Amino acid sequence: MSTRSWLSRLRAAAIYVAAWSPLVLVYVVQIESQDPIAMSDAVAAAIRSVAIAALLGLAVIAFATRLSWPERLSLRFGLAHFTASILYGFAWTGGMMLLLLRAFGSWEEVVARTADWWGWQTIFGVHLYWVIAGVTWTRVNGSRARERERAYHEADALRVRAELSALRGQLDPHFLFNTLHTAAVLTKHDPQSAAQALERLAELLRYVLDAQRGARDEVPLADELGFIDAYLALEGLRLGERLRVVREITPEAMQQRVPSLALQPLVENALRYGISERASGGTLTLRGRMEDGTLVLEVADDGPGAATLTPPRGTGVGLHTLRERLRARFGTAASMDVRTAPGHGFHVTLRLPA
Repeated sequence: MSTRSWLSRLRAAAIYVAAWSPLVLVYVVQIESQDPIAMSDAVAAAIRSVAIAALLGLAVIAFATRLSWPERLSLRFGLAHFTASILYGFAWTGGMMLLLLRAFGSWEEVVARTADWWGWQTIFGVHLYWVIAGVTWTRVNGSRARERERAYHEADALRVRAELSALRGQLDPHFLFNTLHTAAVLTKHDPQSAAQALERLAELLRYVLDAQRGARDEVPLADELGFIDAYLALEGLRLGERLRVVREITPEAMQQRVPSLALQPLVENALRYGISERASGGTLTLRGRMEDGTLVLEVADDGPGAATLTPPRGTGVGLHTLRERLRARFGTAASMDVRTAPGHGFHVTLRLPA
């Protein structure tokens, strides 16, 4: 264990002990008022009594952390902690009575000395349980809030990385050269098609730059597919009839929101490694539907595929970044499944919470 970890634990222990100090003072005054004894003896008795509560409090902290305050209160939660608070109160009172038994050696003497206060002592223990549990819940919820904030910032950083990566991909000199060269050729023979190509390129760049500014962190699936259409239209200028696209998107799915630029790396990989390298080209299939409140998106190609799930060279960063974006933003509620086999292309399935 590192020195920093040890120091952190020592600091936490010191804070915990200090938090019980006021209660020691209260018990010193209480003991002195009931049975005048030497101050040193009163302090020792108070420390022993409060030490029992503090040690039991560690169990309360562990239990309250395990069964923390839920987003929606339930009968199970209430009964569990109510029962635990009663047990804590009786355990504290019982511990104090055992200390007295050790001191006086007679159970009758202990009963006589505790008859006036064991009841309120137990009730006080119940209240103290809820104080300890409440402080624990505050600490746990604060930690969870900080973790959510950290995850949000991590997701935002990953989003920026993904968007910058996508921007670099679209501004790749080879990509731009092909697009602009094709537009230049079309200008001589088909000015209208050339204008449409340049307009598509402008749409693509506008979408990416808009996302990079953070204005479009999540977008409707319809907008994301509009970006994909612009990208495919530009690639279609180069691939021509070799590129065939099949879209099977339900109207309900089109209304769902998805992380911006989530589909671009999947489509780009399918084109680059599944379609463009083959003389006969291939088919890119885009599917989207709702299943039990989950948005299911599929990107598949009928290319050569692979014997393993190891991504083709150059695709690992994009897929890893997308997977990390989904994990940071949705946790375990989202998933990305990649399947392939020789002669059957790659098939990627995204499942996102609606």
